Amino acid sequence: LYPALLSLLPLVIAAMITIGHELELVGYAAMAAAGCGMLYWMTGVTRDKGKAMEPALFSAWGGKPSVQLLRHRNDGIDVITKARLHRLIEARLQVHFPSPDSEAAAPAEADRLYESATRWLLEQTRDTNKHPLLFTENISYGFRRNMLGVRTIGVISSLLAAAWLALDGGRERPMNMAGLLDQFLAMPPAHRLAFLACVGLAMAWRFGVSEARVRTAAFAYAERLIAACEGL
Repeated sequence: LYPALLSLLPLVIAAMITIGHELELVGYAAMAAAGCGMLYWMTGVTRDKGKAMEPALFSAWGGKPSVQLLRHRNDGIDVITKARLHRLIEARLQVHFPSPDSEAAAPAEADRLYESATRWLLEQTRDTNKHPLLFTENISYGFRRNMLGVRTIGVISSLLAAAWLALDGGRERPMNMAGLLDQFLAMPPAHRLAFLACVGLAMAWRFGVSEARVRTAAFAYAERLIAACEGL
C-alpha cells in the first residue's frame, strides 16, 4: 500500500494547493473510494507490478538470490558456513546436494535442488513471531521491489502535479517560455513550494528507486532465509 500511496502523493499535494477550498468534498470522495475497496485494489496492482518484474531481475542477477547463495561457486556465504548449512538442509530434506565439481558439471540440476530447499525453508518460516528478523527483511525487499514496479507511475504523477501547479499558479499571467523564472517567482508561495516538492519527488523516484537497491534487499532477505535453517 505504501508504494501505491507514495506514487500518488504528488497529485495529492497539487490537489491540496489548487483546490484546497473544496478539500472537504475531496475528502468525502476519498473516504468513499477507500470504503469501496480502492486501497485494497491499489495494493494488489502495486504488488502485481512488483512481482511481474521479478523474473527479469532474477535473470539479470544470475538466478534467484536464495539459489545463488546455496551454490558452491557463489561466495556470498563463506565456505565453512555454507557447508554447515548444506548439511543441515540435507538432513532435514533427506537429499544430497552436489559437490562443487558435480554442480559445475550440471548447474541446472543443482539449481533445482537448491530451489526445492528454498521452497521448504519458506514453508518452515511462515511464523513471523518465530522469525521476526526474516519478516523484517521480507518487508524491506517487498517494499523496494514494489517501489521499483511503480517507479514510472511515480515519475509521471510527479511531473503531472508539477505542471498542474505551474498552470494554476500562473494562470493570471500569459505563458512565456523566455520568462519562466519570472513566472515561477510570480507564483503564490504555496504553489512554488509544492512545485519544488513535486520536482524533487520526480527526481527521487527516478534516481532514488533503483534495481541496485532492490538487489541489496533481495540478497539480505535470501541470506536471512537460508540462515533460518539453523534454528529449525
